[in-house]
Amino acid sequence: MRHAALLTMAGALAPLLAACSPAPDETVGYVTLSKARVPADGGAASTAPLRSDRDFEQRVLITGTFLFGHDGTSYDARYRCYGGVPGEPHEYVTTDPPDLVLVREDKYRHTYAYALPRGADMAGRSVTVAIDTSRFVEQYFLTPSEVKAALTSHMDVTLHARPMRGPSALARLLARWPIALTALVLLGSGLAAFGGLALGRATTDVAKRVRRIDRTFALIERATAGDQPTFAPVVKQLGELRDTAHRIAQESERTAKALKGVDRQRLRVDIAQLERRVERAASEETRTEYEAALAERRRALDSVDDLAARRELAVVRVTKIEGVFDSSLLRIRESRLRVEEDQSDKSTIPDILEQLATVRDAITQARGELGL
Repeated sequence: MRHAALLTMAGALAPLLAACSPAPDETVGYVTLSKARVPADGGAASTAPLRSDRDFEQRVLITGTFLFGHDGTSYDARYRCYGGVPGEPHEYVTTDPPDLVLVREDKYRHTYAYALPRGADMAGRSVTVAIDTSRFVEQYFLTPSEVKAALTSHMDVTLHARPMRGPSALARLLARWPIALTALVLLGSGLAAFGGLALGRATTDVAKRVRRIDRTFALIERATAGDQPTFAPVVKQLGELRDTAHRIAQESERTAKALKGVDRQRLRVDIAQLERRVERAASEETRTEYEAALAERRRALDSVDDLAARRELAVVRVTKIEGVFDSSLLRIRESRLRVEEDQSDKSTIPDILEQLATVRDAITQARGELGL
């Protein structure tokens, strides 16, 4: 009974212990070479001099948070935090070199592991990490001294290193087969180029719907292959509509890039703060400067809202096009099925023409709604 009770208790505590246990550590097997606190005054924290990347694997860890007392918001190396919970990304932390490669992220423990840029032998140099106080000056309209006084840092940068390992068994095997290895590399490069040709790296809802449209169009081409003269006009129109979906996806991707890093909520907060400062301005000259800054912030918010609306419109448009392709595939399959059921029955021809007319009407309606 005692053992059973212990086992039951252990089973109940297991989830709690798992939640409290340390996250998998990217630096297991590494030696700590240096650790430094990132200053709150905008100065840079430096690691120990780096070893040669031909002899050592090295990792830079940025851990902890810093607090901006002006509004009580805390930040880690990558995210703005609300009550310790990570939210949207920010750009208040800078590194040198700026292109460190993120290899592990544990945002709930505010721990980020970076590798050095590939091909850059930085032996003898140091990695530096700093809080960019100038961004706070621009965002909050405070003086540099006010920003520095409001910052409190609990963020550290640590350098870890371990000797480079020898080649693995797989690497030695591939070294014996240079032709096969070259073929694999070329194949991988070709697939990557093909996959990124139309949509790049877009992961938005628009891109996913366009990929589904491509698959549906391929099914339509396959379904109409046996009777191309009858279906050719419809397939041509659907091909043009598919090209339109690709153009919308490309425009949506450009819009997403334009919105990247823009904090709409922060703009609204800035506008509210500036409106209060305009009301409380002690002189006409100060009020004029605040009003000019307020106008700029409002124009920026209008631009962001316009880009966001265009992105939402792109989702609606591509959704409509996807619906046209889905209904077209079903109607074409229905027409083909009627032909296959009775090859000699000429009465099926009007039905097929009626189905195709319905498809053409749907395409025309979609193009009209999209303003094409």
